[in-house]
Amino acid sequence: QDTVESEVLVHKPWFIAAVFAVVLAVFMLFNLTGTTFGEFMRPVIGDPEQSGLYGRLAIAFMITVVFCLNVVFIAFAPLKVQVGIVWLELLLLFLAFFDSFNLSLPFISENLPYLITQGVVTTIYVSAISLVFASMIAIIAAVAKLSSNGFAYAIASFYTSFSRGLPLLMQIY
Repeated sequence: QDTVESEVLVHKPWFIAAVFAVVLAVFMLFNLTGTTFGEFMRPVIGDPEQSGLYGRLAIAFMITVVFCLNVVFIAFAPLKVQVGIVWLELLLLFLAFFDSFNLSLPFISENLPYLITQGVVTTIYVSAISLVFASMIAIIAAVAKLSSNGFAYAIASFYTSFSRGLPLLMQIY
């Protein structure tokens, strides 16, 4: 356990004011009037699509207030409770994001065996083809690195260093 006693940063008004300003600015960048937030704020802003800058500001303000209050109230809880609350909130945000796709769950559960089988077969097929090509390139590069030809050695050593040094995500895209 940590025995250092210090003030909690989120209990300082200047910090909450700074977080409030940043979060408000970020949410003002996004036009959330056509979303569920806009419909939720309909009694305040009227027709969300016609509310303009006032609607954007009202929605961003309410989201920011809820966010900042959430941060402050969580800070009063013990560490283990804080972790549990944050995990629960992140799980709920993930589920809300997943629900926003309006997927047909009966259709998915009905076709799940076929979809999983197709995914497994495609993964094995692509992996086998990749393995063959990677083996061919590796054999050619290994032979070239053993070669006394400077040109072949240079190409093979460059390829090896380049492919090892470049992150895989960069190589894919």
